[in-house]
Amino acid sequence: MQVFPGDSINVASTSASAVNGIHYSPQTGSISTRAGVLHSVGSRGAEAMDVDGASGSGSRSDKEKFTVAVPEQRRYLASSGDSVIGQIIFRGAEGYRVDIGTASTANLDALAFEGATKRNKPNLKVGSLIYARVSLAHKDMETELECLNPATGKAEGYGELKGGLLADNININHCKSLLEKKSSFMNTLMQGFSFPFELATGLNGKIWISASSPAQTIAVYRTILRADKEGVDALTDDWFAEVQD
Repeated sequence: MQVFPGDSINVASTSASAVNGIHYSPQTGSISTRAGVLHSVGSRGAEAMDVDGASGSGSRSDKEKFTVAVPEQRRYLASSGDSVIGQIIFRGAEGYRVDIGTASTANLDALAFEGATKRNKPNLKVGSLIYARVSLAHKDMETELECLNPATGKAEGYGELKGGLLADNININHCKSLLEKKSSFMNTLMQGFSFPFELATGLNGKIWISASSPAQTIAVYRTILRADKEGVDALTDDWFAEVQD
């Protein structure tokens, strides 16, 4: 059943989390915090529910968990503060033109890096991948990027992405879920793999992946593509055993 932010939904408090799009308090009960479709976690194509939580099959168990699933989103519209992954397509004396998957390219000033000066600027090549922050996004102005946190002046993970693999055209909602503080998607990946790996997640539907070996990097890459196509529930113990074999 379609629900909207603020709708009351008759599900147990155990379903409440930012990831599931459900908030609970004793005063209000469970309410939806986003627009989407309410369905049972772990049962893809689950029976649709009325907003009051009743379904044709009767009441639901308190142990059954629910989530408010949002439609796929793959078209990116730049927004200030977003972390994005882009590719350098032009370099000039003052900066770079970057493809971030929007209708027009973005501008990255050569001084928009930690410690950059006119005499000491990064030397990025055409084709290089970068992890950047959108510093300006407006429909009537050119999108601006920066490779630092403006509050601290530090890179804090932004900058050139070397090596690794790029998973492109990922559902933007999956990218958002990876960046949440208590991400069930990220927890599933961390618990499923027996080796460390690194991700840079862009809200423009791009995820950069790196691990100690090409085989490990490919394993994480395949897993993210599987989750994007079939959902996080498809990442079973059998899948992790297979992909790491």
